Amino acid sequence: MLWVGQRKNVGLKVRVSVKQYMNQHLPVLVHRDEEQFTSYELAIEELYVRTTCLHMTMEKSLEQQNYPKAVIFTRISSRFP
Repeated sequence: MLWVGQRKNVGLKVRVSVKQYMNQHLPVLVHRDEEQFTSYELAIEELYVRTTCLHMTMEKSLEQQNYPKAVIFTRISSRFP
């Protein structure tokens, strides 16, 4: 999981794998002191966005565009004090 920023409001779940790449233009013989050509493939599996952050950003954007009505999301607790 890679988080974007310190607040961890957005994150990516990725999979990295070595890509087997056969190219006809690469030399057949490589000296033992030379580094081997390695290629990696990055696949984004999931995108995480915290709903509170998304909602607050959307509300701020709507306020700047002069839309007075917005939807409010809240969490209702089933426990009573």
